[in-house]
Amino acid sequence: MARVIILTDIQRPQSMWGRSAGPIRIATELRQAGYSTQIIDFLMDFVISDFEVLLKIIASYIDSETLVIGISTTFMQQRYSKINGNAFGFISKFHLKAISDVAKSLNPKIKIVLGGSQVDHLRNKNIPYVDAMIIGYADHSFLEYLKYIEGKNPFFQFKTNTSNNALIIDHDPKAEKFEFTKSQLLWQPEDHVRQKEALPLEVGRGCIFKCSYCYFPLTGKTKLDHIKESDVLYEELMRNYELCGTTSYTFSDDTFNDSIEKMELLHKTFQRLPFKLKFVAYLRLDLIHAKPHTADLLLDIGLHSAHFGIETFNQKTGAAIGKGLHPNKVKDTLDMVKDKWGSNITTIGSFIMGLPYETRETLNDTIEYLSDKNKCPLDALVMFPLGLSPFTDKSFISKFQENYEKYGYHFDANQYWYNSEFHELEVTDLAEVVSNDWHRSGRIKFCCFDIPMMENLGYTFEQLSTLSKLSFPRSEINARRVQLFEEYKSKLLSAPK
Repeated sequence: MARVIILTDIQRPQSMWGRSAGPIRIATELRQAGYSTQIIDFLMDFVISDFEVLLKIIASYIDSETLVIGISTTFMQQRYSKINGNAFGFISKFHLKAISDVAKSLNPKIKIVLGGSQVDHLRNKNIPYVDAMIIGYADHSFLEYLKYIEGKNPFFQFKTNTSNNALIIDHDPKAEKFEFTKSQLLWQPEDHVRQKEALPLEVGRGCIFKCSYCYFPLTGKTKLDHIKESDVLYEELMRNYELCGTTSYTFSDDTFNDSIEKMELLHKTFQRLPFKLKFVAYLRLDLIHAKPHTADLLLDIGLHSAHFGIETFNQKTGAAIGKGLHPNKVKDTLDMVKDKWGSNITTIGSFIMGLPYETRETLNDTIEYLSDKNKCPLDALVMFPLGLSPFTDKSFISKFQENYEKYGYHFDANQYWYNSEFHELEVTDLAEVVSNDWHRSGRIKFCCFDIPMMENLGYTFEQLSTLSKLSFPRSEINARRVQLFEEYKSKLLSAPK
């Protein structure tokens, strides 16, 4: 039995699989505070193909002491879709009702709680069957909420969603009462981690930059702020290695290379390990341009794939969003790291369509550069439409969101943005066309966060770094995920309760 049940998954179009840091972060805190917690992964597979079994598994962990069923929204969003019949991502109101009905038939006091990064966007929506939404980092506030519903925390702070009376818990969205630098993600036998499974890892939180389009918490932090202590990090890596043989990680840092001091500290920590660490991470390309020797340092400490948020090759646009390095220098730095890293580190670049001062001409120039395999050294790309809405009643909003009219944005009757150059639906379609062209050309590879998830399906980095996505049949990837799902489902069904 469990006092808290957490449902989660990472929704990916290629049917890869990996775990996210958020649920195990919360589970670690709750378990250490004495609340037994069961994470149920593979939520997408259960919903699509085996929902009745999911309900059976949930029911098997419920008794009179169960307090909460939590659902992580972070990786369940449907990209490019604003209007759909679902509550969020692939979770429909039907699924929420069924989960709520089963849970409350066994224990009427159970609360259905949403958490994760998408909740701030859902806070004012009428999502039925939900009792509470926890905004931001929930390390401390989730525990406070449990004490509140137990009657042990009478001064607990919350607001109320007027549409469905759900509690909105947003009094500590940055987890300022939580001591992150001494925290770890502590996997337990009931999490059913496989041998040599690639896992998520929080090295640090926040970012020293404050890009105008970014709504993430903890931006503009100081160097070495919210970084795990060296011994704490070493102990966590060694524990995972000794228990599971894990050597491959997804670093969840918003910007891994945000300071030389941080990388040198991590270099010393990783050198103490009795194994060669492998990881993927978000990086800032302009920081490598400013400190070229860090390209060698990143290779030495175990970087296997990098995600560069390039966003634009228009200098005026770059300056407006907080990425002012001249486009020619950005391209030169891409060439430099490719020369240094070769196939030892693969790279993916992300671009945002519809940013301020971007014109059709500058956007076409960007697409032309990206389409030329003799000029563009990236191994993969991802293109997004600018994310913008007219609603500002959130805990975290970007500078653009807060001042969208100043930047020339307006909203139509369906709440899609437009400016003098573009409409959101237009750039959404264009982003998909460019991405599909890359895929069909055979240039695009599995990169960065895809790599650990493909490794979890039995593929090697050598395969992933040298072959295009077209070399990996979708049917084979799906079959491997299904096998992994069936093994995991069997363990949940047979596990002692």
